[in-house]
Amino acid sequence: MRNIYGQCYTLFTELGNAINQFNSNIYFVVDGVSCIGAVDVDINKDKIDVLVSGSQKAIMLPPGLAFVAYSHRAKERFKEVTTPKFYLDLNKYISSQADNSTPFTPNVSLFRGVNAYVETVKAEGFNHVIARHYAIRNALRSALKALDLTLLVNDKDALQRLRHSNLTQMMK
Repeated sequence: MRNIYGQCYTLFTELGNAINQFNSNIYFVVDGVSCIGAVDVDINKDKIDVLVSGSQKAIMLPPGLAFVAYSHRAKERFKEVTTPKFYLDLNKYISSQADNSTPFTPNVSLFRGVNAYVETVKAEGFNHVIARHYAIRNALRSALKALDLTLLVNDKDALQRLRHSNLTQMMK
């Protein structure tokens, strides 16, 4: 599969289905740093095995936290991997969850920031958060056009979308 950098791909369901039909032993791993907090992603519906994001961008915090959502299938695979690891031993994090803890010293100030973000989303409603991101995008693009600046990305592809006309070409 071709790598797509710097864009958020929102046709997760179609891509997840295509991967699953091509080879059900492939794990679908999504880099969601640019879109988590700005688009609705459902790892079960979209057949995503691992979804990774960070505290920066749409979650509106400084960089420093990583978020990993995973399927049951991926969790079982984590247990099977015996490669030595230190910085990202997901099994240690999973084990620590039972104690409501982390395996390493947490960034408490960013954890508090995440809690504040969650309260904001609860108060505003996630659909409104998504709509707000689109409104900001549209306002920025209108302002740039008013300044006679040439935009490098088409309106339909700006911010949260990367459309690919033929998913099968992405699988080659």
